[in-house]
This record gives sequence, structure tokens and C-alpha cells, in this order.
Amino acid sequence: MNDKYAATQKERDALKQPDDLKPVYDKAFDKTVTAPVNAFREAVPIAQAIIEAAANLGDYVVKNGDKVRITGGQLQATSTRAQTELAPLVNAIAAQGAKFNEAQRKLRAIIAGN
Repeated sequence: MNDKYAATQKERDALKQPDDLKPVYDKAFDKTVTAPVNAFREAVPIAQAIIEAAANLGDYVVKNGDKVRITGGQLQATSTRAQTELAPLVNAIAAQGAKFNEAQRKLRAIIAGN
């Protein structure tokens, strides 16, 4: 994405435009190209953090299967210690999820033109 955006920006900079058209084109370019790219740049690291947090949780569950039960889609610790170890792993996903939802909302608004 970054390479494509840089190439597109370079092509844009090379355009020869009348002075009265340039501000209109710049506004349209920012709305249809720059804003979505920036929104993706915000969302992608958050998505990567969610994946990493989910992998950490999955690793814990696999390594500690005797300390964790999965019941109806919910993780349940079988001891206080396991609950203490499990909570930050689950919370890490939840915290990133909230950030991702906000980034996704921004991206949808940009794409929808709001």
C-alpha cells in the first residue's frame, strides 16, 4: 500500500494543472486517496496487535489446557492462578478490539464520504 501510494503521489505531483483546478483536484485526491490510506495505516497495526494477542492467548490455552476450560465459547480458568494469568491475555484482545472498532468506524465514514 505504501509503495502504491508513493507512486500515486509522485504521479499526482507531476500533473500540470491550471491554477483554478489544482485546489479542486487536491481536495478530491485527499478525500479519495490520502484519507483512506491514512485510515488503513491506522487500522493495520491494530489488527496486527489483535492477531498477536490472540496468538498469545491461544498459546496459553494450548500450554495450559488443564487449567482452562472452553464452555459455550467462553474461557474459564480452573484456578485462581490460571484466572490471574488468563485475564491480561483476554483483556489485551478486548482493548485492541475497541481500538480496531473505532479505526474501522473512521474508515467506513471515509469510504462512505461522511
